[in-house]
Amino acid sequence: MRPGEILAVIGPNGAGKSTLLKVLCGDIGAATGEVRMNGRPLRDWSLRERAKARAVLPQETALGFLLPVFEVVLMGRSPHLRGGESAHDRAIAREALRLVEADHLARRGYTTLSGGERQRVQLARVTDDERDQLLNDWGGTTTSDRRDWMAMIDEGVQQGWYKIRFGHVERVERDEKTGKLDTVIRGRTSLEGHTALLADFVIDSTGFVANLENNPLLKDLVAHYNLPRNVKDRLNVTTNFEIPDMQNGRGRVFASGATTLGSAFAPVDSFLGMQYAALRAADFLAQHDTPGLRPLNLWRSIGQWLRWARGVAP
Repeated sequence: MRPGEILAVIGPNGAGKSTLLKVLCGDIGAATGEVRMNGRPLRDWSLRERAKARAVLPQETALGFLLPVFEVVLMGRSPHLRGGESAHDRAIAREALRLVEADHLARRGYTTLSGGERQRVQLARVTDDERDQLLNDWGGTTTSDRRDWMAMIDEGVQQGWYKIRFGHVERVERDEKTGKLDTVIRGRTSLEGHTALLADFVIDSTGFVANLENNPLLKDLVAHYNLPRNVKDRLNVTTNFEIPDMQNGRGRVFASGATTLGSAFAPVDSFLGMQYAALRAADFLAQHDTPGLRPLNLWRSIGQWLRWARGVAP
C-alpha cells in the first residue's frame, strides 16, 4: 500500500477478514509468506516500534476492568514511555480528549460508555500525524449527503454528462486548438497520474487550496504574531475555533473554513460546518460574559425565531 491509499477487505462471515488484519498487525503469525512494513519484515519490528509506526482501531475494544476513560487514553502513550508517565504525557492525554470533545468523559468508567463514546475515546489516542493521514484518506469534500443531489449525480453519471475525478488541480488554462478550458488534475497517488479535462467554461470549484502563503492578509498575520500551524499547515484553532495565540486581554480571534482544516474538526468548509463553528464561538463568548451575548437556550431560541418570522431584527 502507498501513502493515502484506502484498502477495503470484503467477504462473507468466516472468510478470514479479521484473521488477515491480525496477521497484518502482527497479532498472529502468517502460515506462509511474510508481512512487511515500510519494506522491513514485521517480525523484525519490536512491539514498541510497531506501536509508534501504525495504529489499529478495531470494531470493539474489550476491557475487563472499570478503568477511567482518562487512563485508557493515557495507555496510548505507552510506546513513548521510559518508566512511569510524566506530566507531559498526562497533558497530551488531556489534550487528545479535548480535541475529540470527550473531556467530559474523563472520569467515567470506560465499560459504562456507549459504542460511539468508546470509539471517540479510542480516536483520542491518535497523534497529529495520524489525524493528518485520516484527513488525506477522507478527501477534501465535506458536502452534505443530500438525497436530491445524489439523485442528480446518479442521473448525470448514467447519462455521461457528470464525471467524478479526484485529485489536486495543478492549473487551468485555455486550450489553443479548441478554445476550451483545459483543467489538469494530478492524482492523489503516483499510480493515478494526471488527468486533463476540457470544458467550455467553469461554473464553480470546490475544495480550493487555502494555503496561508497564498493569502497576503493571513500570511502577514501568521508572520507578525508568530502563529503556530496545525498538521495541514493551516491555522491552528481550538475546539471553539479560537486562535489561542491571538488573545489580547479579553480580546479573542476566531477562525473557521478551509484555512483551519487539520484542527479538531474535519468538515469546516461546508455550510453546516460554518454554522457549527459560529455556534461554538458564540457559546464560548457567552460563557465568558461577553457584553451583549447570552447563552442560546430553548426559550431564547424560540423567541428569536418568532422575531425573525415577524421580520423583527434580533
